[in-house]
Amino acid sequence: MVRRVVVCTMICILGLVSMKPVYAGESATPEEVFEMVVKASEVLQIMGKEALPEFNDPKGEFVWKDSYVFVADCTVPTATAHPFIPALVGPDQSNLQGTRGNYFVADLCKATESPNGGWSEYWWPRPGYPDQDFRKISFSIDVPGQPYQVSAGIYNDSLSVEELNQLLR
Repeated sequence: MVRRVVVCTMICILGLVSMKPVYAGESATPEEVFEMVVKASEVLQIMGKEALPEFNDPKGEFVWKDSYVFVADCTVPTATAHPFIPALVGPDQSNLQGTRGNYFVADLCKATESPNGGWSEYWWPRPGYPDQDFRKISFSIDVPGQPYQVSAGIYNDSLSVEELNQLLR
């Protein structure tokens, strides 16, 4: 089990090193993240697994500024689509840690239990900066009628998760 976690972590790091900058210094806003996650949920609700390739494309519609949509199946839990780290797609992510050692997948999945989705935070490399950790706040929502949950995030040191979750109410 420990070997599996180490191997997964190493694969993730290699994937992050290969990430190319997808933006020219522009940061996604919470509003953009919310809108893209809702749009992604609607696409997946209609198209199901047929839409997953779009979410694996680093140049696709769901990659913008310094953010991107990723798709999960929280029953496993695993990523079912990720535009920058294909190695995350498939394996159990229960033991995946952020860059500061937090197990954040459970928090992302828990956020989808709210009818309006929710925000959670962890530390993760920003696209274009694979060797640095940044505070990432991700919005996650469940896809009705599908086994998927959709997330995207912002890299921000000042907004609080509580403030963002209040906006959803």
